[in-house]
Amino acid sequence: MPPSYRIVNAANFPNACIVAVDYAETALRALQSIARGAALPVLPIVADLLTFALPRARFDAILNVNFLDRALVPRLIDALRPGGAMLFDTFLIDQAATGHPCNPDFMLRHYELREMLDAMELLRYRETLVAYPGGNRAWRASALAIRRGA
Repeated sequence: MPPSYRIVNAANFPNACIVAVDYAETALRALQSIARGAALPVLPIVADLLTFALPRARFDAILNVNFLDRALVPRLIDALRPGGAMLFDTFLIDQAATGHPCNPDFMLRHYELREMLDAMELLRYRETLVAYPGGNRAWRASALAIRRGA
């Protein structure tokens, strides 16, 4: 692994609080069980992110995986503290030809994610076909970006 990469382990931050927001109560219960086993503090919130009141400049990091609502992205950025990081990873439009999802509303056009995060400092960006163990593959767009100062 290149030296420029850092792996952040939440267990190294004993005062951290992980806030998990999802409308799927079952998924949050499973996450909380895993977190409890790893002694990680997770605050599960059952809510629809489209209507959930995100606080401004509150979070040090936001992870958005396999969820795409373009109107939500500015609110996610606004919820980050200056210097906070966002990891965004979801499907590319190419995925429609290979399987689920197939609705273009839930897939990014090429370079669309880069454009959505243009107010942030982009550290890493990729669009690629990802191969998973077991032979599954998916077209993904991924970005790691930092919110610029206030």
